[in-house]
Amino acid sequence: MNPSDAFGHDYPNARRLFLEAAETAGARITSFRNPHPGPEGMELFSDLAWIGSPEPKRVLFTMSGTHGIEGITGSGIQINSLQSGLARDLPEDTAVVLLHALTAHGFAWLRRCNEDGVDVCRNFVDFDSPPPPSDFYREFARDIVPEQWSGSLRESSDERLFGWAGEHGIDRFTAELACGQYEYDFAPFYGGDAPTWSNRLLREIFRTRLSGVHQLFLIDYHTGLGERGTGQLLGLDHSSDPIGEKGRATYGEKFVPIASGDSVAYEVTGDVAVSLAEELASADVVAAAYEFGTLDAVSVFQALRGDHWLHAHGDLDSAAGAEIKDQIRSAFYCEDPVWHREVSEQAIVAEREALAALG
Repeated sequence: MNPSDAFGHDYPNARRLFLEAAETAGARITSFRNPHPGPEGMELFSDLAWIGSPEPKRVLFTMSGTHGIEGITGSGIQINSLQSGLARDLPEDTAVVLLHALTAHGFAWLRRCNEDGVDVCRNFVDFDSPPPPSDFYREFARDIVPEQWSGSLRESSDERLFGWAGEHGIDRFTAELACGQYEYDFAPFYGGDAPTWSNRLLREIFRTRLSGVHQLFLIDYHTGLGERGTGQLLGLDHSSDPIGEKGRATYGEKFVPIASGDSVAYEVTGDVAVSLAEELASADVVAAAYEFGTLDAVSVFQALRGDHWLHAHGDLDSAAGAEIKDQIRSAFYCEDPVWHREVSEQAIVAEREALAALG
């Protein structure tokens, strides 16, 4: 098939295509209903497609939609993977498991966060302990999401934000912005005040369905960082390969530990790999987020910022609301057949490399 045919462009079409591809590939499908509805009351589901051994010792586990809107791309990659035949003829002790639309609410509403405004990749923390403080957000949260999206208030907010970035450097600005914060639920990268539905679901899957796994490769698909169409596998610290030796041996130079200083991303608090370390502590795990570039970093930030303003202060049904939704969609997904092919090919190569390492 044309790789572009696998990209559903929105949640309902992406889910339909995923379920069709999973059924054709012979997967066993379990659907988990999100308690919060989508637009016009639409029911939302995270779907688990399982191919291979029902009690595996070795697993390739892929995820889409951890950051909701990024699921448009992750879903297309998963569908192209299913259609490629990658999961055919697996060894008896091996399974390929695909989790589709972990944050289905954000996927359906074209938001990066979930139904509570929470960034699920900042939510895997110990909420019985005080959250890490963020002096940056205490100073700038209301500049990042001003009450007005145009006029003098917006102009003064931009001046403060980009003045700080000019003084301290764009790398530090991005690191402070993206590491996670736990005080301002209207602002980006908010980690929440309790485990989210998506957090609890992922832990349940690991704990109840993968407890006997000896080796696991996890690839979580993301977009919005790096050069357009170019992927980087970001090794996550909470795998049992913390310095990335097995990841680099498996994937080559495209694998970069997130803490290395050479990655397109920044260290964060509470990413999904924490659940692997806690729920599958005895397994040999290599966990990575595969990040694919879309637009430049400033455009992505402004689109994300606009979406948070829209849901905090704006009107979803207005012309301005429609424009902001178009901007955030373009920031995390490229409507481009060449881009579709590039990201799918890179992802499927990595999945084949992971299966070879498991084998």
